[in-house]
Amino acid sequence: MDTILERCAGIDVGKKIAVGCLITDQGRKAPTVQIRTYGTAVTQLDQLRDWLKQAGCTHVVMESTGSYWKPIFNVLEATMTVVLANPAHLRTFPDGRQT
Repeated sequence: MDTILERCAGIDVGKKIAVGCLITDQGRKAPTVQIRTYGTAVTQLDQLRDWLKQAGCTHVVMESTGSYWKPIFNVLEATMTVVLANPAHLRTFPDGRQT
């Protein structure tokens, strides 16, 4: 499979925590995956942003879960492309195909 984005992340948004999964591929056989957990206070979201920015992350995807995504979006939008995904549109088959 060809690499489309060399450095991207997904964020699992919760009321009290945000779990970031950073995936980087620099031509290696397998991508590198890092997972970190942050609180949802602004200072902790700043730390999440700084981690992603220092890693060279260009794109972030997260589900638009309730209103919990809004503070994360506000912190990240100035430094990278943030994609909000509707959970109802993301149903995936076991083999990875989407509907």
